[in-house]
Amino acid sequence: MLLESDVFALTWDIGHSNSCSNIDESFIMQNEGKLRHFHLHDSAGSKDHMTLGTGEIDLKAHIGIARKHSCRCVIETKTIKSLEQSVLWLQEHGRRS
Repeated sequence: MLLESDVFALTWDIGHSNSCSNIDESFIMQNEGKLRHFHLHDSAGSKDHMTLGTGEIDLKAHIGIARKHSCRCVIETKTIKSLEQSVLWLQEHGRRS
């Protein structure tokens, strides 16, 4: 019912998704037209909130999906230094290809 509402949207936390074996990815992709918000952080296994580019997530693919749907993105990190490094990673790697 909520997916049919014009005021309901999905948020994809890609780091947490990865750390739980992407169990929700097929549902999200089946409803990708409802995506409006992303939480960006890298992940490796069960370790999350990592600096962008230091884990195992295909960040460029996820950023591409976020662009496709004009999503807002929040960078989630544990430290200011990690946030600064993530911003630098985005400046270098987050451009359109």
